Amino acid sequence: PLYRMSRRQKKTFTGLELLKSLNLFFASKIRDLEVNFDANDNFKNYTFFTFESVIYSTFINIINNALYWLIPVSNRKIYIEYSMDTEEILVMNNGEKIADKLLEDIFTLFFTRKSNGKNLNSIGLDIIASNDKEYNKLNGACFVIKPYKK
Repeated sequence: PLYRMSRRQKKTFTGLELLKSLNLFFASKIRDLEVNFDANDNFKNYTFFTFESVIYSTFINIINNALYWLIPVSNRKIYIEYSMDTEEILVMNNGEKIADKLLEDIFTLFFTRKSNGKNLNSIGLDIIASNDKEYNKLNGACFVIKPYKK
């Protein structure tokens, strides 16, 4: 329903609005698992002007998976960081790390064949998973959302 309702026009929203929505959407899981879920000020102040449904569905998928992989660890953390220098958004957690051999295969679900389908590439963004210590500061799963280069 979110996709159908908001896919037709771009909207301006901030990282803080997205963070608050995600905290509300996952409130019971975050509370039950005692997850520290936060973001840096650069992300909170970041302004998106795009299709809300594409960004929200991407973040919902990442956070939902993070919550699952955080179950076996203690001191659970999910952190979102925006770097103005590289224009990259990092979404990381301290749960189980993604095996190097799976880093590229996990995005099969983001593929769409629908003629009106939207994914991150369609709005000028790309996503990768990374175990590079430059990005993966919490040593769990780490996703990098960055400008798309064809």
